[in-house]
Amino acid sequence: MEGLQEYINQLVIQGMLYTTQLPASVSSAIYLYGSNDIKNVVAFIDVSEKCDGTRGMIIGDEGVYFHFKNNVSILYKDIKELFLIIKRNHIKGKVKTNEIIVLEDLPIHLESFMKILSLMSDVDINIQMSMYQKIAYYVPVVLNDLENEEYEDVLLDSMQIKQINDFKGDLEVINKMEEQDYQYELETLCIKALQFFDDLGLDSEEIDILLDVYKQIEEKNQKEEDMYENAKKYYDDMMDNYKHGDGSMFNNVKSIMSSMGIDLDNLKDQSPDEMEKTINDICDRFHISRSQLEKVVNKFRH
Repeated sequence: MEGLQEYINQLVIQGMLYTTQLPASVSSAIYLYGSNDIKNVVAFIDVSEKCDGTRGMIIGDEGVYFHFKNNVSILYKDIKELFLIIKRNHIKGKVKTNEIIVLEDLPIHLESFMKILSLMSDVDINIQMSMYQKIAYYVPVVLNDLENEEYEDVLLDSMQIKQINDFKGDLEVINKMEEQDYQYELETLCIKALQFFDDLGLDSEEIDILLDVYKQIEEKNQKEEDMYENAKKYYDDMMDNYKHGDGSMFNNVKSIMSSMGIDLDNLKDQSPDEMEKTINDICDRFHISRSQLEKVVNKFRH
């Protein structure tokens, strides 16, 4: 079956993979966590310390059987739904048969395993991730496809190859950032990547997903823009009233800030280091990045 061997070859994180000459330990595996109904072993992964088959996975024509923490068997004909939940630092699979089988923290490449189940059962994988994870996931997919010449009639010049490498380098840096900066930088990268793909005339499902993410970013930014404008209007009205002797709005803001632990009177006497700490505390408390806070400040400066 096309693609099956490729996914099998990608499975192993630890242990030994056998696809042709099966070791004697496969008999122990079949006895311990397999089935007498197994007619043909397509692949066997042995992750046991002594390579005795006590921990591992059997991939057969009709199902998979494995023991990593406990015995699990999945027959392809019983699969109703497949889910892959991708988060920034965690990936989890769910297989719906007559029960829900949760797959996580396994010594195999989970995404490749889910693709094997999808291929053998003819059930599509429902991939669930945030819009930020979609950027981090699909941009490298398109970049790798470009490098592997998956897009017909696209010949990359040296400058475009450099751009691809720059994108990959940026992603490595972004992946090390704190969450708020991580999200902000991924938004920026998504816009640049889509422009790059458009310049090359690319079209694919992955790019369609990224375009949908871009629309979500635009909608989110518009809501933030409206929020900033409303806040600026309130600020302008407050200062205008204050100049004309009405300090009620200003006092109200001071009261609200005080209830949040921010003393406006103390801010003016802080040293640069103390101010830096206060800014970081504000960002942590309200779950915003420095770049977002600077954006708000710039709005009020103009």
